[in-house]
Amino acid sequence: MKVHGDNIFTISTDSNFGKMSFLLNPFVLGAGVDLGVCGWGAYEAPDRTTNLVHHIVGDVEVFNDSGFTCAADTDFIQQVNDKSSSANNITQTTAGVKLDYSTSALNGHNIMSRNGGNEYMSLGSNIVLGTNWTVFTVVKKASTSTYCTMYGGTGNTVLGNNWNDGNTYFIDDAGTLRTISSGHLTSWSIVAIVSDGTNIDMRVNGSSVGTASSFSTITLDRLFNRGSNVSLTADYAEMIVYDTDLSGTEIGDEETRLNTRYSIY
Repeated sequence: MKVHGDNIFTISTDSNFGKMSFLLNPFVLGAGVDLGVCGWGAYEAPDRTTNLVHHIVGDVEVFNDSGFTCAADTDFIQQVNDKSSSANNITQTTAGVKLDYSTSALNGHNIMSRNGGNEYMSLGSNIVLGTNWTVFTVVKKASTSTYCTMYGGTGNTVLGNNWNDGNTYFIDDAGTLRTISSGHLTSWSIVAIVSDGTNIDMRVNGSSVGTASSFSTITLDRLFNRGSNVSLTADYAEMIVYDTDLSGTEIGDEETRLNTRYSIY
């Protein structure tokens, strides 16, 4: 059980016996609630947890420092904890490229925002995906003239970059480009992208918007940008990565869970 500073009202000590007592925030002390949620709400795991290699949620364990102080509205984000078993937290310590935090910005849920600069957050360890993988993102870009990037790597390597031409691009470690004519993600969208080793299928709000051929290995080292930085304005609520291709039923179940949570479509 984790207790972060914002969840403690007072700390008192007994000088005679050397004891210390804590008065905890009752909002996060309910049954079954992880005390690491920074007071915004309990962590909700995806329907499938096997092969889950990364899970970032805007409501859960978002900090304005190195994991001690929970971010508040308008704070810059320094760390977000990965809720998968990988514990592959994302961080950004450089001023000027930190994402902004907004509370209750999506139907009562908190979001992480890029605001037109080169903002990004680095993975603690690279995520290396082969030909079979699945990614979910709850995302919205500001306008058709900007972009939204999901996961990226060095150079142009990118897993999901919704460009200002209405296409979404994918580039693997070898520089192989794949394009899906997805349309612009200018409204809040639950995006599901699955590669089964033959095709990449992109779904938006429960419906397929296009396919492209699968490609080779892709190595991811950051979120919200790629190595060759792209200035953009976009909002993110939740990011999920599996190192396998989920079945159609599993994809539908996760889309339903996310839509129940965020009320998008």
